Amino acid sequence: MRFKLNIIVLASIAIFGSCKKEGGVAPTPTPPVVIVPIPTTISISANSGAKGTSITMTGTEFSSDISQMKVLVNGISATLISATTTTISFKIPTFSPAPTVAIPIILQKNGVQIGTAFSFTYLYTQLLKSLNNGTVGFLDGSFATAKIEEISGITIDSSGNVYSAQFQNPRVRKFGTDGQVSTMAGNGTIGSLDGNGGGATLKQHDYITSDLVGNIYVAQSDGVIRKIDPAKNVTTIGNIGGYLQGIKLSKSGSTLYFHTGDKVGKMPVTGGTPTWITISAGNGDVDGSLTTSKFFLYGGFAISDDEKMIYVSDNFNGLNSGNKVKLINLNTNTITTIAGKTGLSGGDGAALNVGFKIMGDLLLDNTGGLYITDIFNNAVKYLKNGMVTTILGGNSGDVDGSLNNAKVSYPLGLAVNKYGEIFISCSNPSSPKLKKITTE
Repeated sequence: MRFKLNIIVLASIAIFGSCKKEGGVAPTPTPPVVIVPIPTTISISANSGAKGTSITMTGTEFSSDISQMKVLVNGISATLISATTTTISFKIPTFSPAPTVAIPIILQKNGVQIGTAFSFTYLYTQLLKSLNNGTVGFLDGSFATAKIEEISGITIDSSGNVYSAQFQNPRVRKFGTDGQVSTMAGNGTIGSLDGNGGGATLKQHDYITSDLVGNIYVAQSDGVIRKIDPAKNVTTIGNIGGYLQGIKLSKSGSTLYFHTGDKVGKMPVTGGTPTWITISAGNGDVDGSLTTSKFFLYGGFAISDDEKMIYVSDNFNGLNSGNKVKLINLNTNTITTIAGKTGLSGGDGAALNVGFKIMGDLLLDNTGGLYITDIFNNAVKYLKNGMVTTILGGNSGDVDGSLNNAKVSYPLGLAVNKYGEIFISCSNPSSPKLKKITTE
């Protein structure tokens, strides 16, 4: 890739000798101007590469003194390999998370920018990494030493802290950006006592959600919604009734959405009486209007930013086949199947000709794609443009590394941070783990 730089025209400056006036003092001489030649063209050996790739930049008026040269790749200083007056070689740094758009390469000489190369593509690899050790039990501490009784649904705050739900031993645990696991609320016993931290008790729950300032909202199986503030104070803010499953906070942070299997509703985040968006017209699996459709929902769900599209997972056809992703469209007031088919239990391809074995959480990305945890298939799948693709897993196991070979065991919860990194809760009772998909 070649590109041109603006040619800077430097005017010559005449320096005149001093002339001493009678009875006066000679003027201070004007210092000479240091002229830094600016290369008119620079070429680069490659316009894409992964971490550690050696790149050579060619031009003129460089310096063979490597200490005078500096290369910035997306703002990070690259490791220089060699330099001459016409070439400089360097290595592409590691970025995590990896930039997914074209990035600049800037060349400096003695701190002065003398060249810029745009549209360099960083080639990254997606990897799955375990954050905790999977040891069963209850112990706060570092990711390496903490013990987790179980892990169900997860949520993430604006600072990147991940919170996990527990069903059998009701607690909410925090996986902090400081690498520490701590307990936000609950003591493992089933109860409804408000209070602070471990002094409060929670009912069984699979799913939680959080807002930008760190408040956590728990959807309990008894139909009650609890709030945990950043200071670990637990309060009861609503009694919905029914068996609460999925819960999601709107992007605006003002409204909580939830479902109870046969109902989908919403409520102000401050509490109050729920508004029911749709109620199943009976026992069955029937698409149609919000008043005539039939469904039985399980798991989490996803809400579009404008709150007009609600994605849910329908479990009416059983645990091992026929699960479906359905779209509640509030523009048309309809419910439509967008993935899954009765009788099928797996596969990729056309969305209406694949199957799922009980879906957990759903996660909507900013391109309109939908991530799905396919729990009993031990897979994370991706739905977009009417096609379903397995992006992770497909065979039971616990293997980190490249997504091509990685395995997960009972993936259930999904969350994404501001960098686009996806977190997955693996709910295997013998080795509960929080995992993360990173790009390097």
